[in-house]
Amino acid sequence: MLGIDFAHQTLGELINEIIDKQVRIELDDMHQSEIPIDNETNQKLLIDYSQKFFDAILGSISSIPLQFLNIANYLTKQVKKRFQDPDAIQAAIAGFIFLRFFWYVRRNIYLSVKSLSI
Repeated sequence: MLGIDFAHQTLGELINEIIDKQVRIELDDMHQSEIPIDNETNQKLLIDYSQKFFDAILGSISSIPLQFLNIANYLTKQVKKRFQDPDAIQAAIAGFIFLRFFWYVRRNIYLSVKSLSI
């Protein structure tokens, strides 16, 4: 449960804020909604919340579980075998952590909340 604890510590407050405030961010004018879409306000909300997520994730670096660091170290060694560019290495590691962990957490929370509103 290491990952879940880390996710709660890193993103829990922000996700609870979004759920509690029932934040709705829709930028697609073609999306049919009962609530009128205000693209300018929603764009600002999207940028604000994206920054909050980014800051929360960056702020969690000091509390990353040792197992995550071991995985990142292993991946770094493997990526270095194929690519020499430090930016490519960093992008590969960051992408892996984001797609395999934070995106998964966000998606599961979305599905849980969506199932509650049915």
